[in-house]
Amino acid sequence: MWSDCRTTRAVELTTFIITFALAVTTLGAVGNALAKRNHEVGEATRLAAAARVHLIVATNQITQPGYALCAAACCTIVNTLTLIILSIKIPVILRKFLWFVFLFAVFDALFLLATCIAVLYNAKRGHLTLYGTIGSLVLPQSVLKEQAASLGLTDAFWGKGYVRFMAIVSVPTTSFAISTAGLAYGWWRRERSATHTQQSPSNNPGFPHVTSNDEKGRRVSDQV
Repeated sequence: MWSDCRTTRAVELTTFIITFALAVTTLGAVGNALAKRNHEVGEATRLAAAARVHLIVATNQITQPGYALCAAACCTIVNTLTLIILSIKIPVILRKFLWFVFLFAVFDALFLLATCIAVLYNAKRGHLTLYGTIGSLVLPQSVLKEQAASLGLTDAFWGKGYVRFMAIVSVPTTSFAISTAGLAYGWWRRERSATHTQQSPSNNPGFPHVTSNDEKGRRVSDQV
């Protein structure tokens, strides 16, 4: 029984640590993707301006889900770090608040799942939105796409390696976050059961045992 409990705790702790590592990797991938996107768009806009072309490049289809994924990854990091610390040692005063940790894990898993789907979908199907003018003349999309390609921009988001990495790494992170939520539920129930057992009067050595009248009668009859 004790070995089974130790095995369960080891599996939980290992899962929490892996989820934490994946969340940190996802956060780094998102930060790298957003930083490179800002750099490339800014550089393309600057070069186009040097050629007297007012170029506007919109990548909201991927940046908005990217920021949401960044927030979900941060929540995952906080959640799993809390679970790791509490798995090692749970202060008695915090045992009554473990349900909040479990609910946070469920919320985090759902948040990460939603953002992962959004990032994958937009990374696979999303494209740049271009708008450019020379003076008062609006440039056609074919010219804008050629201009963007010459400036190092790709029309499809999936054409950039950092976008693919950001989208792909979110999948195992989401899977482990869901597993973490399930393990956090079992962990919370086990700790709650242990707390109730410790607080039970029958298991409390300092709780006085009251002898009922029936027990006293049985003892007298046995002596007779």
